Amino acid sequence: MAGRANVVKAPIRGEPGGVSREEPKQQFNVYLPPALIRRAKHAAVDHGTSLSRLVELALDAHLERLGAQPRQ
Repeated sequence: MAGRANVVKAPIRGEPGGVSREEPKQQFNVYLPPALIRRAKHAAVDHGTSLSRLVELALDAHLERLGAQPRQ
């Protein structure tokens, strides 16, 4: 269907207490410098996580530092 977002259920690794839970995920595109993308991809591999999870954690931490409202 045109205009409808793909929502994927992806596991959240590293939750407190080792509990995994699922949270709906939605894809969106951003434009970043190629060098930053390479660094992020390498960091994800080095830390045994997905690129999506690495970006999620980094963005969440940055928004928290900015004082943005926490996600529900």
